[in-house]
Amino acid sequence: MSRIRCFIAVRTPPQVLNRIAEVITNLQSISSDVKWEHTEKLHITLKFLGATEETDVQMLARRLEEKAGRISLFQYAYEGIGAFPSLDRPRVYWIGTSKNLALVQLHRDVEEVTRTFSIADDERPFHPHVTIGRVKGSRGINLLTASAKTLTFEPVVAHCSELLLMKSDLHPTGSRYSVLSHIPLNL
Repeated sequence: MSRIRCFIAVRTPPQVLNRIAEVITNLQSISSDVKWEHTEKLHITLKFLGATEETDVQMLARRLEEKAGRISLFQYAYEGIGAFPSLDRPRVYWIGTSKNLALVQLHRDVEEVTRTFSIADDERPFHPHVTIGRVKGSRGINLLTASAKTLTFEPVVAHCSELLLMKSDLHPTGSRYSVLSHIPLNL
């Protein structure tokens, strides 16, 4: 049986991608040991599935379609720059979203579906965000963090109308993503 490395995500819309690209360009100007993400890879991960049997991926897509068909589309906003575990000790830089119950409920619904495939729930609390960079070393991180603390990311409203079941292929130059399934929410 073939296994596919995959995850479930919400697409980041073009108007947000443009704003995030500006932030990344600003932060890239500081020489640091951070691998910045390309805008075509930016998304909100709802659930990372890892290597999953191809037949399970197909059944999972069908179950997600059934669940998503009962979920109404909704609005949410991208806002703020932060880091995990914190801006003072960054490992991952991100653009977050405002608190949004519909987005949190969507994550719970995805967890409910994936649990039926014996995929464990996430151990950490869900914190919707778009990863923009991963720290690879300590060079320039203090300057980068100081700069990140001065930047603002004014809220940008987006509409969630679908889930994406994504494939992630690992390559020496980094991962490459492709859409396996567009899963529409109830219009």
